[in-house]
Amino acid sequence: MKIYQKELMACDWYHIPPDEIVLFCSFSEYDIPVGYVFNTITDAGSRILVTDTITLKGVTQQFWKPFDSIPKGWKTIARFSFQHGVPDAISAMPQLESWYANDNFLYLKGALKEL
Repeated sequence: MKIYQKELMACDWYHIPPDEIVLFCSFSEYDIPVGYVFNTITDAGSRILVTDTITLKGVTQQFWKPFDSIPKGWKTIARFSFQHGVPDAISAMPQLESWYANDNFLYLKGALKEL
């Protein structure tokens, strides 16, 4: 699943803890439930940039309606928590201005829990 940083204008996620971030998620290849845990962030070349406990905390897509998962094949906005704080590889990503993908993306991989 590709992830991007997207600015939030207004929602109940506007004030989030410093160990969490809201990201734009491109098309997922799987249904990923809230609470799912990842452990690796890689670049497009599969180079590992971050190893941490990364938990999917919340998902929305339209009108800030809460979802119980990232649905397969959907673009979504999702909130993630990082056990050791938001890494520089994520916070340094440029913000997107639209729902369209660009070349500034990373991958969440290495699930600690099976799908």
